[in-house]
Amino acid sequence: MNFTIKAHGFFVAHSLKISEQGVVFENSAVSRIKRRVAFNQIDGMLMSEKNVLSFQVGSELFSIPTISENPQHAEAIDAMVKAVQASKPSA
Repeated sequence: MNFTIKAHGFFVAHSLKISEQGVVFENSAVSRIKRRVAFNQIDGMLMSEKNVLSFQVGSELFSIPTISENPQHAEAIDAMVKAVQASKPSA
């Protein structure tokens, strides 16, 4: 499994790479952020009404704009949701 979501704005570029090992989030805003996260470290995920995907790791929140009509974005989000769910202990 290898998926990538890229979002470029006027002053900022985001990317989210999803693989078997977890996700790599990059943000090139004022201070460049590159964060590797295992699926089991992700506490929650949320998709806003404006198609911004956010996920929480401890006290950190990461967000990336997505395009709902883009099949690659939809596949990547679906794969990430399934991998996060699979990483959690079953109740």
